[in-house]
Amino acid sequence: MERELEKDALTTVETKNPRIVNVFTLKQHCRSVVGILLALLSALSLVMVNVFAKLCLFLPPFEIGIIRYVIQLVLTIPPVIHANHSLVVCPPKHIVLLALRPLLGASGMFTRVYAVQNMPLGDATVLIFTSPVFTAIFGRIFLKERLHWIYSILLVLCLAGVTLIARPTFIFGHPDSAPEYDNVLIPSLVALLCAVLTALDIVGARVLLETFKIPSSLVLLYFGLVGLVYSILGSYFDRGFQFPFCQSTDYLFALCVGIFASLSQLFLNMALKCEKAFVVALARSSGIVFGFVFQIIIYSLVPSSLSFGGASLIISCNLFIFILKWYHQNINQL
Repeated sequence: MERELEKDALTTVETKNPRIVNVFTLKQHCRSVVGILLALLSALSLVMVNVFAKLCLFLPPFEIGIIRYVIQLVLTIPPVIHANHSLVVCPPKHIVLLALRPLLGASGMFTRVYAVQNMPLGDATVLIFTSPVFTAIFGRIFLKERLHWIYSILLVLCLAGVTLIARPTFIFGHPDSAPEYDNVLIPSLVALLCAVLTALDIVGARVLLETFKIPSSLVLLYFGLVGLVYSILGSYFDRGFQFPFCQSTDYLFALCVGIFASLSQLFLNMALKCEKAFVVALARSSGIVFGFVFQIIIYSLVPSSLSFGGASLIISCNLFIFILKWYHQNINQL
């Protein structure tokens, strides 16, 4: 809405003062640059979540989730109290989606932690960032958004990239020369499941925020509450609480997971206020590069040629999604 008002103002003064036109144009360009920078920070924060989750050697995913959601509640409750939002949302279907969406998001976080703890960091990051393709598909199914037939091809290419990274033994055999890439099939499938859950989470958030017009702080509060209950129950029924001894650095790493996860969400929301959603999604795909960089720096593990090939396919799919959305948007504006 703010961008439309700026455009109307620009049209009004267009014939009056060229200097004012230049000021409006510069302001729009600055907003775009800021939006892209915020999206890059969101991607970097998300990769840092993966890094610290992988450094947690003793804490299981559910215990990491408990710490992560406690931090989110600490950061979310004050804005909700300040805005005096009611926790009861009508009609009931809104409450159902408010509870269902955190279940999807929390499941996505747990699968993310499992994937990064059981396979190379860069490969896990690549697979998780296949979510834009699934987001487009689920947007067509649940939101009735227009979906070009080319997305079917992009999905196949994404799955081909996943295959190169997962390296199923019935295709590639056993990697005797690279033991760190052995037994990555199950973690790869879990990372792919994380991408699917993330896509469903994004679609659910769009319905809550854009269709139901529920305040974002209230959405985040429900996300933290349901996620915390989910984490506690999951930890209890999994293996019981597995909190390690107090001197363990895992608590510090889990605390960093919660902080960077909250920062990633904050930067994402700020970026979406400055730039178009598909541009932000493409900029966040830079997390693939960050993932490989941290993998090389921290673990001294150079990605294999198959990993580079799979990453190239997935990055190409995300780039094509950006081009396709940009083209359709320009056509609609004509």
